[in-house]
Amino acid sequence: MKRPIHGHSLKLLSRVRVMYPQVIRMILSGYTEVNTITEAINRGEIYKFLTKPWDDQALRTEHKEAFMHYETRQDVRVGGGTK
Repeated sequence: MKRPIHGHSLKLLSRVRVMYPQVIRMILSGYTEVNTITEAINRGEIYKFLTKPWDDQALRTEHKEAFMHYETRQDVRVGGGTK
């Protein structure tokens, strides 16, 4: 049974964003209710929404991109930039 992403999930993501703003938040779900997903993205709660079933290589690529995004944000925060 597919369970929808609902208010509780969005509240959790919102709290994580406040408590740990450096965390890159991703959702992997078989549920694709557009309004809820759009709300989460627009509120800045998630970086990526990935759907099931997934392709293993594509999932690895998404994780690598998320790590690169994290590192880029860290560089900007400390005034670094690229080397």
